[in-house]
Amino acid sequence: MSRALGAEPRAQAAVIIKSERVRAAKRRAALRTLLLPLLGAIVAVASSLFTGVGWAELAAFGVMFVWAMLGMEVGFHRLFAHRAFQTSKPLEAFWWVSGLMAGQGSGTYWLAAHRRHHAHSDGPSDPHSPLCRTGRDGTEKLSGLRGLWHAHQGNTYTDYATNVVVFAADALRNPLYGKLDKQAALWVAVGMLLPAAAGWLAYHSLVGAWSCFLWGGPLRMFVQHHTYFTNASLGHVYGEQAFRTNDNSRNNWYCALWTFGGALQNTHHAFPSSAYLRQRWYELDVAGFAIRLMERGGLVWNVHRPTPEQLDAKRLART
Repeated sequence: MSRALGAEPRAQAAVIIKSERVRAAKRRAALRTLLLPLLGAIVAVASSLFTGVGWAELAAFGVMFVWAMLGMEVGFHRLFAHRAFQTSKPLEAFWWVSGLMAGQGSGTYWLAAHRRHHAHSDGPSDPHSPLCRTGRDGTEKLSGLRGLWHAHQGNTYTDYATNVVVFAADALRNPLYGKLDKQAALWVAVGMLLPAAAGWLAYHSLVGAWSCFLWGGPLRMFVQHHTYFTNASLGHVYGEQAFRTNDNSRNNWYCALWTFGGALQNTHHAFPSSAYLRQRWYELDVAGFAIRLMERGGLVWNVHRPTPEQLDAKRLART
């Protein structure tokens, strides 16, 4: 169910900051965020050709990938952007910090951009639709590889900045979130220094610490960026539409493996405040499983899930 291009529920001027100066600053930030992990990933692979890769490097990569991915999908996405459940202030701080460790910028801007995506999904003011974009001269239709690239990463360089005041006023009013966002660089560094410390303990050498730093830090971050970005690119082109929505969102089960359930985009867009996205046996929702564990342990409450009647009302007939 695709939205016709140009159908916009909100005035565009309130959605984006249509300033070339601000867009240029956003582009510079995107280049730092994406190119530095790429350079680190290249160094990590090159170094491994000489030093080899041991269990400690693989463990550093795996532990930090799971931690930061849960930080984005459980924390930034389901808890903060959609308020799919409630939890205590200490756990809110933990999940915000965990999301920051992924290195995708401030939490406030992350959730503002994501809420903008939902408000204008696959319309011109969607920040990362594979179908269209807002350019300097107006709406541009996209398709094929060009659309996939724009949705996956190209938008970070070309899209106008999201109006955070419109989409994240609640986060701007929260002093805890603001304080943690000001420390974003610190928490990114912590997410890279922890693997280095683990490497020192495992190998008792600077070479081992450096190798684990590279694998658990920039290489992990590079892989994490591009696996999570498939939510916007592949998740809005390939897969199944199980529920009625006003966009081109899809349930992409294989991308859901590495996005911890985030690529079950059609279910998510049909029920954005749901903490759980798995509806079929072959769909994996690791983030939903983590929330369920916290719910059973009494760590979270008011967990949202659609009722059977709500599911049936939006369910599409299988072909």
